Amino acid sequence: MIFFSLLGSTGFIGTFSFIYFALETNKIKGLVFSIYMIIFIFTNGLLKNAYHDPRPFWYFDSIKAVSC
Repeated sequence: MIFFSLLGSTGFIGTFSFIYFALETNKIKGLVFSIYMIIFIFTNGLLKNAYHDPRPFWYFDSIKAVSC
């Protein structure tokens, strides 16, 4: 399950974009893909902050967090 979470992480997407750009023979295509990924990472971060909901254990003392 952690593997799938890492696929959407900023570090993985950024590394994948850099590797794709380095290995792509058509540099314009690689540059466009990298720009799309940078926009995606930025938008993803904005949406995560915009829709961030607090965890229930932040409000209720009766609910205990098992792990974080």
